[in-house]
Amino acid sequence: MAMQPSDSETAKVAEGVTTALVKLTAEQIKDLIFRFQNKDVAFIEDKGIILRIKAQRDTPSWKFYETYIKDPDLRIQIQLGLTLRGYTKNNDKVNIEKLRDKIHKKYSIEGLHIAEYVSSNVLSKYIITLIDTNDSIQNITKKVTEILKNIERDVIFLTNQDNAETEANIIQQRINVNVPNSLIITSSRGAIRIHEDVLRLLGEKINSNYKMQSTYDTQENPIEMITFINKTS
Repeated sequence: MAMQPSDSETAKVAEGVTTALVKLTAEQIKDLIFRFQNKDVAFIEDKGIILRIKAQRDTPSWKFYETYIKDPDLRIQIQLGLTLRGYTKNNDKVNIEKLRDKIHKKYSIEGLHIAEYVSSNVLSKYIITLIDTNDSIQNITKKVTEILKNIERDVIFLTNQDNAETEANIIQQRINVNVPNSLIITSSRGAIRIHEDVLRLLGEKINSNYKMQSTYDTQENPIEMITFINKTS
């Protein structure tokens, strides 16, 4: 049976806590309060970045995502991605690397990839393809959560070193084995040609229950290509 602390022992602990608080400076107390008020992102540690993350919660971009993202951890990762986008637009390399490092330490590579796909608008474009099907908010929420929870499996980034036939076979196998609601293929610059070859090969093999939809950042001399493979039935 566990021993209960005596009244005198409890008093000593309380006295020690009080003494410790008295010794804190006003600035340290303010810092503790700030951390408590922002405990969901306190792991970031940098006050300036934390304030930028909080500011995202009032933006139209977050209001869009808020409708379809219900998981608390995923919500934080989306907000981190929006913050990363802001730093990227400003070419703020110091805060980009600082934020990426914090995200990786907290959420590992999966969380970093989620933030990156938010930053590059891949996720918002994916959600729009689902909205265009007139699916319910509940079903869209389910599909978005599924792909974010399986981002390493269901989002494929092609490089100019990849073999188109090999990648097409891998994607086909993932569809046949996992039967996901969606797969996303992304590429940039020199890999776009391989991306297009993969789609040509998939067109001959892909399950008829899936529909492929591709977008380019620009039609002339594109530097980014995204393909959404969504289940239709």
